[in-house]
Amino acid sequence: MGSCVSSKQYQANGTKSLEVDPPSSSPVNSNDAAVVGGVCSSTPRINCLAMDALPDKVRASLDMLPADSFKNKYAPVNVIGTIAKSPEVAASFLDHWVSSKKLMSLTNREQELIILRMAVHYRSEYVWKHHVVIGSEFGITKSECETLQQIPRSTTTTTPDTFSGRENALIALTDDMVISRTISNSTWQRCSAFFEESELVDIILVISHYVFFSLVNNSLCVQVEPALNDVPSLKKSSAG
Repeated sequence: MGSCVSSKQYQANGTKSLEVDPPSSSPVNSNDAAVVGGVCSSTPRINCLAMDALPDKVRASLDMLPADSFKNKYAPVNVIGTIAKSPEVAASFLDHWVSSKKLMSLTNREQELIILRMAVHYRSEYVWKHHVVIGSEFGITKSECETLQQIPRSTTTTTPDTFSGRENALIALTDDMVISRTISNSTWQRCSAFFEESELVDIILVISHYVFFSLVNNSLCVQVEPALNDVPSLKKSSAG
C-alpha cells in the first residue's frame, strides 16, 4: 500500500525537485499555522494512500474535474489520499464535490477567486499552492494572487480596482462568511446587484467546501507535494 508523497520519495523516484529563489517575504505554511496553536509538526498526522492505491470510485471522480492541474504532476494526491482513508465517505463526498463544481453557475475563475481567498483566511498553504496553479488555467494572474493576499480581512472589505465589481462583491461575501459566519445585509444587497439567487447559493457552497478542505489540510498537517516547490508561498503578512 502506498503513502503520501514526500520530498525524499519524490527525489528517490528519480524526479528532480524544482529549485526556486527564496520568496521575498517569510512564507507561512499549513504547519506554521497549526504550530501557533501548539499542535502540529512537519509530519503528516495520517499516512495517506498513494494515487495508485485509491479506490476506483475516488479516481473516477478526480477524472471529471475541470482543471488539468487536478490530474497532472500537480494533482492533490496527499489530501485526496488522506480523505480516502475513509473510503466510502470519501467516494461519496468527492462525487458530490466534483459534480457540484461542474454544474455551478459560477465561472471557473470565480470559483478559484473564492478558493484562493479562503486559503488566505485559513492560512492553508496546501490550498493556496494548488489553486495558484489551477487558477492560472482560468486567467488568474500572479498580480491578482498578490492582491488577494493584500486585501485586509474584514467584514467591511474595500476591494481594489484589480477586480471587476462582480468579483469584488464575491470577495466581500467570502470575507463576511468566514469572519462573521453569516452574511450582513449590506453585503447581501451588494452581491444581489451582481448575482442571481442560484449563483448566491453556489458561492456559499464553494466557501463551505473549502472550509472543509482548509481544515483537513491544516488539522491533519497534509504536506504540500514537492512538485509545487516553485509556487510562491503565502506571505506572513497576508491580509492582516
